[in-house]
Amino acid sequence: MLTTATRYLAAEFGGRVTVPETQVDAFGQDHVPPVVGSYEDPVTGKTIHFWTKPIAKLLEVSVATYAQERAATNPALDNLKSIDVVLGGDHGQGKFRSVIKIILRDDTGKSVDTLVMKVGHIDCTKDTYDVLKSSVAGPLNESIKELIDSEALQVIRDENGSVVFRMKKDDRDDPAGLTILSSLPIRVFVTGDLAYFAAILGKVNMAGGWCTWCGLSPREWSPPDHDKGELWTLEGMAEVRASISLGVMADTSANRQGCVDVPLRIRESHYSGYDAPGRNTYRIM
Repeated sequence: MLTTATRYLAAEFGGRVTVPETQVDAFGQDHVPPVVGSYEDPVTGKTIHFWTKPIAKLLEVSVATYAQERAATNPALDNLKSIDVVLGGDHGQGKFRSVIKIILRDDTGKSVDTLVMKVGHIDCTKDTYDVLKSSVAGPLNESIKELIDSEALQVIRDENGSVVFRMKKDDRDDPAGLTILSSLPIRVFVTGDLAYFAAILGKVNMAGGWCTWCGLSPREWSPPDHDKGELWTLEGMAEVRASISLGVMADTSANRQGCVDVPLRIRESHYSGYDAPGRNTYRIM
């Protein structure tokens, strides 16, 4: 169809008016396609549509594209020493959007540059716990797990002399001719507002006002000069839910301390004072 239209246009205007298809194809060769999905909301009966992108692949492609733009001066990105990946999400205008901020750092920890990419989307009126759990939470968790398990993004010179970027893996899988120029350690964080954190930590609807970060009740944390409570970990919250499920503790608000449902984020998380002004940020270990 495009070829036919191009011929008609060339005949009308006396020459080519569009770029060759090979150039159009090359423009999108590094595109990371979304993985789409849907499910039926058991409450409303409506079909909820969503999509996600594999974060590890997106990181490889994004940094490679960034390097290509600097091919004349620094194709191997020698000034970079580490990478932070910050995952966040928010709802607005009938849609939930999840994005990552890729922070490229030098040997002093200073940010050299940042890249922002959208990695998830849900068409929904509210980003409730059940909506997140039934749509993007699973795929995004798998993507986060891949980043954490890899631990680093490798800068490699292949057998043709080109510089490529890929997630670290078992060296036994490497074909001959590859030279690892550097390995950029990756830290993964998740950030968002309090409602988002309550959902991903399984504290549905803020679970009666119990503190998101520790086990203090509203009465205990309300005074400005209150004593700090013990910070939650995913393991600690799991122990509370298991004790109630097994009948070791009675199912009361005082015993649950806000731990209502299973968290939507993988692995152990600890609060971290991170450079995300106005936000609450956890590092995922």
